[in-house]
Amino acid sequence: MVARLQHGGTPEGAEAYLFQSIADGTAYLNIHTSMFLGGEIRGFFAPGGVPVAPATWGALKANFH
Repeated sequence: MVARLQHGGTPEGAEAYLFQSIADGTAYLNIHTSMFLGGEIRGFFAPGGVPVAPATWGALKANFH
């Protein structure tokens, strides 16, 4: 509702607001279900990337035996 009020209610405005919120670290997701009315899955979105070096996977894998 906040995005609609601040950005004219257009899909483009909502998308821009979402992407900016993710970049700012303020975008929050809360998925409600009938079993968990307060939210079953919730948390902040965070910008991230994919590891670029194959060695990164090797380093992670080395920690699990």
